[in-house]
Amino acid sequence: MINNELQKPIFPLVPGEKVPAKNAMGFNNPANYEKLRSLCKPGENYGLLMGKNTGLFCLDFDLYKSGKKYTLENLKEQKMIQARILEEKRVKDEEERIKEWERKFDKEQIAKEEELIKKFNDQLIKEKEQSEKIIEFKKEEVIEEKKEEILENEVKKEEDERF
Repeated sequence: MINNELQKPIFPLVPGEKVPAKNAMGFNNPANYEKLRSLCKPGENYGLLMGKNTGLFCLDFDLYKSGKKYTLENLKEQKMIQARILEEKRVKDEEERIKEWERKFDKEQIAKEEELIKKFNDQLIKEKEQSEKIIEFKKEEVIEEKKEEILENEVKKEEDERF
């Protein structure tokens, strides 16, 4: 008998429907599983408790209600279409992720380049200031040398005039 082979929580249903029969009260209580299992008769509708307590789930396909004829080929074709759609979405998402990464990378590179340019310009300004200081120092040196030369010439001239 099917209900002895199946040690899962089964319970009688209203004939032709998917609702528990009136005598199936407490169908979700583990203490009632054995009693409800005994109420199920071969050839009658019975339900199998699904969910977290049993660890069971069910996929219910009512193909006759759609008005379409389903064949294995149709289902395979639908599955292939769904797979193609998922792959296209994956590719599109990956392309968008790559574009976003490229935008971020470009932004970081521009910031680094601007920083290098600023450092280069700061270095040029510093070198120009140093060059100007060196030129000023050299000018002062030349002026001092000229003063000394003039002074020497004057002293020599005075000596020459004395003798």
